[in-house]
Amino acid sequence: MLNETETAETPPGSTMTSSQIKKLKIAIAVMSVLLVAGFILLLVGIYLQTQKLDKPAEGAKTLAPPVGIYGTMTLPVRAGAEVTHVLTDQGRLILHLRQPSGSEIAIIDLSTGREIQRLRLVPQE
Repeated sequence: MLNETETAETPPGSTMTSSQIKKLKIAIAVMSVLLVAGFILLLVGIYLQTQKLDKPAEGAKTLAPPVGIYGTMTLPVRAGAEVTHVLTDQGRLILHLRQPSGSEIAIIDLSTGREIQRLRLVPQE
């Protein structure tokens, strides 16, 4: 069944009417425009996301202070002590010190450069 706008005549070598071919061409053009617009939007989105990576987030703190901002920090340890492990976590420097009298763990705040806490490890009796 053909609509009033469609004619029964088909161009030579085609199984579609000229009206159907015209609609198909319009559909292809619209879909092509949508594809190009989608790719452009995708590229713009990627560009905007990479720009966010370049900027530090608001309220973000640096874990380590800039070099030399606090000068030289002195951490008193007993003679013969040695540092066996060093770890940084959540803006803190954690040092495991082995000493002749026993082991200690020193925790230092990297944002202020001050020692927060020192834990003495003693054998349980």
